[in-house]
Amino acid sequence: LSEEEQQEVSGLITALKRTIINYATQSIGELDFRVEKKNADNIREAFKGTFDLQVPVYHHVEPDAVLMERISGEKITSVVHSRYLERVSISDLVSEAYLYLMFKKGIIWADPHAGNILYDADKLQVKLIDLNPCFQWEQSTVREFIAFLYRLILSDQKGIFEGLKNLVENPEVLEQEKSQILIKEFITNGNQGAFIRYLTDFVRLLGEANIDLRIEVQAALRGLSQVYLTSNA
Repeated sequence: LSEEEQQEVSGLITALKRTIINYATQSIGELDFRVEKKNADNIREAFKGTFDLQVPVYHHVEPDAVLMERISGEKITSVVHSRYLERVSISDLVSEAYLYLMFKKGIIWADPHAGNILYDADKLQVKLIDLNPCFQWEQSTVREFIAFLYRLILSDQKGIFEGLKNLVENPEVLEQEKSQILIKEFITNGNQGAFIRYLTDFVRLLGEANIDLRIEVQAALRGLSQVYLTSNA
């Protein structure tokens, strides 16, 4: 292999190791339902007085055993087809509640896909389940994340690089010529379609350049993409 190919293979191996470690850490955390109980309590408190969404209550039945209350309802995308006139208001509620949770309360729920959002047609109520993994951000981190999204929308090269330094695991990679060329070319081409697609393509580009977003930033981006797809559906 040439020296350049060796570096590329080495980068792929490093990225693969990090991916496996992150996946293992996250999976172990998701198996601890005491963590999910804590997440549910935090989210329920965050919504109090602002959004009428049900979040399951968890009970400690033993020191190391947790029981979740039964949650009635159907997967949200199954229900909206039969409740045509209500689908826009349901979609708005899901989107607004998620953005409020992320940007106002700093709670990053990584998995808001349609299977984890239920609708109770009898009570006319949206319900959230499987609230793990979640991450808690300081407001300073929320502001950094919002600023990064804003600079990406504006195709502001300097602002994007400055924002990435606070959001990636390995900011030193941003100084490499190859990384800078890839990112600058992407930004120069501009946003040609829906922003969520533009954002997804940008994250994919970072992966190709071996620039690793922090795990909670990955969760935030995945959450935004999933809640967009759910609301759109």
